[in-house]
Amino acid sequence: MLSTSIPYEELRYYDPEDASFWVPHQQEPRMVKFNTLTSTIEDIITQCGYPKSERERLARDHRLYAEAFLKDYRGPVNGPIPLIGEILPRTVG
Repeated sequence: MLSTSIPYEELRYYDPEDASFWVPHQQEPRMVKFNTLTSTIEDIITQCGYPKSERERLARDHRLYAEAFLKDYRGPVNGPIPLIGEILPRTVG
């Protein structure tokens, strides 16, 4: 058990670099880096070698991931979030 506690607010994401995530390539033994704030499903499909038939599943999965991430993200948002497909009602958290 920790002797001191960290306030919840300090555990949140504040920097756009915190939005980075990795996806495994489907035909090669490597990972590909993306950004929750700027990447699209088409980026993920193309750069990771997914078949187009996986688009619907990937869109659903990555939308859920992006929504969960944005609940704790307090950094700048400078436009639409392609993985969600909408503009958030705030520009700074």
